[in-house]
Amino acid sequence: LAALRKVLRPGGKLVLPTFCHDETRLSSFVSRLMGFTGFPIKHRFSTFSFREALADAGLHVTHFKTLPGLIPVGYVEGTFETNTE
Repeated sequence: LAALRKVLRPGGKLVLPTFCHDETRLSSFVSRLMGFTGFPIKHRFSTFSFREALADAGLHVTHFKTLPGLIPVGYVEGTFETNTE
C-alpha cells in the first residue's frame, strides 16, 4: 500500500479487490487447503480486517462491498489524503 500511495496522483482513486480468506469458517478452511497445494496466500483477511488495514494505511474508503462466494471478495474504492508518507 505504501508503494501505491507514492504512485497514485493526488486525489486519484484506488480500486482494490481481494479475496477475504478469513470471512467465514468455510472460506478459512478452503484457503488453508489451497495453501497446502502451493497456492500463494500472503494474508488471510476478513472484510473487516481488510478495510481496517486500508484505513490504517491512510486510505479514505469511499465505497466498500463484499461479493459473496466460496471465498468472498472485498471490493474497495478510496483515495489517499496525500500521496506522500
